[in-house]
Amino acid sequence: MKTVMKIVAAAALLAAVGWVAASLYWHFRLVAAIRTLETRMGTPDVSEAHDVVEAAGCRALPYLVGALEHHKNQLFLIYATGEIFKSLEDVAARNALPDPALLEQARDWKIVPEDNPTDMKRKCDSIQAYWKINEHLHHQWWRVWSSRCAP
Repeated sequence: MKTVMKIVAAAALLAAVGWVAASLYWHFRLVAAIRTLETRMGTPDVSEAHDVVEAAGCRALPYLVGALEHHKNQLFLIYATGEIFKSLEDVAARNALPDPALLEQARDWKIVPEDNPTDMKRKCDSIQAYWKINEHLHHQWWRVWSSRCAP
């Protein structure tokens, strides 16, 4: 019986170490990618950072929402709000939005080149307020092994 318990404990420890390693791997990759996108968006050297965000899938969403600050590079904000809106469309396609009219309202949250700083601030604040309540519809923090966290 002691041997079985040791094997179970070792397996649990190995799973925990693997989960932590995967979490850290994605954390460091996403922080670097978001930083690159924030500072270099609009230049040709962002394709690798874009690829990281695409590969991360739903794991990238908390980082994108967290990076939404109206005073940042407008091209980055256009990109980030577009990615967040794509996720919102996916949630709506699963009929998981708490209010179906929310998708129409969220169309206004996408930042466009014509937006002034006041509009960008309002849109960033709206996305962050939505995210505080509905993050679980888009991303489940404990599912680091999957780029699609759909419940």
